[in-house]
Amino acid sequence: MNRRSGLPASPSRAESMSSSTDQEKVGFKRNRIKSEIRREQCRANQARYRNKQRNLQIQLESSVEKLRQKLARLKRRRQDIVLAEKTDQNPWIIVAEVFHVLQNSFRCPWNLEIDEDMQNDNTMRKNLAFLQKTFTSDVAMGELSGIDELINQWRRYSQYFGDARLHLQRVESMAPGVMKATARLHVTITELIVRFAFPHLSEPEPVSKYDINPPLRERLKGKHLDCSVSIDFQFDEDNGRVTRLEPRIDVIPALLRKLGDLSDVVEVCYSLSDDAREGF
Repeated sequence: MNRRSGLPASPSRAESMSSSTDQEKVGFKRNRIKSEIRREQCRANQARYRNKQRNLQIQLESSVEKLRQKLARLKRRRQDIVLAEKTDQNPWIIVAEVFHVLQNSFRCPWNLEIDEDMQNDNTMRKNLAFLQKTFTSDVAMGELSGIDELINQWRRYSQYFGDARLHLQRVESMAPGVMKATARLHVTITELIVRFAFPHLSEPEPVSKYDINPPLRERLKGKHLDCSVSIDFQFDEDNGRVTRLEPRIDVIPALLRKLGDLSDVVEVCYSLSDDAREGF
């Protein structure tokens, strides 16, 4: 309505005001749509950036892993070449020195649980250097193969047979490329040895109330065994290095002396674990 004349506003002015309001709504809606589009574009750009960074990280990790594998192969190849070189050590000296290493394997630092502590020991480094100088890269003992596998096995035994003593008695040549060493092994049976070497004896045994004999595992613990040990050394004809060790431990006479019953000895030997059968 016109204030001066008191007449209603003209239709053209009302339509103009209505059109302006509609345009504002359309503009607001258009801006809102643009904002949503920009936000969606930003999210898409961020997602692409994250995917790109993730793919780049995966590629870098893959490249690093390939380099590590290549480096490991080169190290193994170098070690194989070094361990294939002809040794200048006499077979008699090799056998005696290996037994010296085995004797030390029942003492610190072989029985250290942390590998780094063992590797940092001067005596240990000398022992490892000697083995690498006189053994082939694929030297075998039982089902084990490789110097590292043998060392790990000896370390396990050093942790189980902590106070064992090994004394070399004789070294003799059996045939070309074959040497035999005999020794005595003195060991005290502990709970740890029973669990490791005779796992079946660690299982609970049904005991009758009329049975006055303690279980075998209890009769074994604390016993001092004096066993005969022999190791056959096989040498490579070309480079003079040790290719295989064949250890044998005769525990039957020692067990028979301590248990006094052959059937008990048979039961104990039957329960011998696979790891204990590997030798040292």
